[in-house]
Amino acid sequence: MNQKSQKLGNADMNLNISRVMDALPFYVLIIDEAHNILKANTAVLAHLGVAPENILGKYCPKVIHGLDGPFEGCPLEESVESGQAVEKELLDVQSNFWFKSAIYPIHGVKVNGKRIYFHMVTDITARKKAEERLEASQKELRSLLTHIQSVREEERKRIARDLHDDTAQVVASLITIIENALNNLPSQPEKSEMSLRRAQDLCVRILDELQRLVHELSPAMLDDLGLIPAIDSLVENTLEPAGIKTSLEIVGIKHRLPTNIETTLYRIIQEAISNIAKHAKAKRVNIKVVFRNSDIELSIADDGEGFDVNKAMDFAAGIKGYGLLNMRERVLDLGGTFNIRSNCNKGGTTIEIRITDVAV
Repeated sequence: MNQKSQKLGNADMNLNISRVMDALPFYVLIIDEAHNILKANTAVLAHLGVAPENILGKYCPKVIHGLDGPFEGCPLEESVESGQAVEKELLDVQSNFWFKSAIYPIHGVKVNGKRIYFHMVTDITARKKAEERLEASQKELRSLLTHIQSVREEERKRIARDLHDDTAQVVASLITIIENALNNLPSQPEKSEMSLRRAQDLCVRILDELQRLVHELSPAMLDDLGLIPAIDSLVENTLEPAGIKTSLEIVGIKHRLPTNIETTLYRIIQEAISNIAKHAKAKRVNIKVVFRNSDIELSIADDGEGFDVNKAMDFAAGIKGYGLLNMRERVLDLGGTFNIRSNCNKGGTTIEIRITDVAV
């Protein structure tokens, strides 16, 4: 090949390399071991808003990052030392921009006595932020699951205490009374009758207590009559004794929902009105249930003291935060949406839930 043909071949090769580089949507540069830019693709030029002559031969960290020395973590030095390709994920603290910086040695080629390298920079900010959100969600979920397990254990202990402190002691007293009644028969029928009357009263107390515990664990009214009557009963037994006025509005044609959805909505309302009764200092609560085709919407609004929703929804916020997170997770598990608004200054809190495509 003569010298002229060789020059034409080199020109064609250079043109092909430029076309390949310009076809890529991310930063592609050819640099030497001293960080000088020998070639830059269209993505680099467009982002910086410069012509090629303004950056070729210039110091790369100065052009790209505005630095007089190498960017911290830049893989070029490591690649120069090892002779191998080096890839790193780096954060530009000033711009909060995550990028993957990759250096690939071009072996056997030098320019002005310096080794040259293929340098690719890709924006991975969206992926890193998604990973951060996923990690935060997983941490929140682990914490929530731990709390749920703790609440479950506490509930078991509470039920055991209730059975021991109330029901078990009443049953023990009942046994003693019945023994006394048996001992007084037949010589003292009046005392026997009195003892049996007392035993009867204790049986009623035991039955009431057991019914209360069973209702807390699984309200029969929810299973037998559905969500709306169960809400009525819940309001009557929780808010009305606390002197809180309540309205329950039903929109649309009321009908039974799948068991898992009715249970979820009931537990959310149970949690919400329990919080209102204990913490909100509310005078009025409005509950609205909307039956719309295959969708179900629920809102619970009170006029009590408001709170900081962001703090409350932080998994580290404690019991109150866990309760709200638990509500949200229950709704999200059903593919629904959960929204809560509260005003710290003016007061008032509203919880809104929507579940779509409910199979009746």
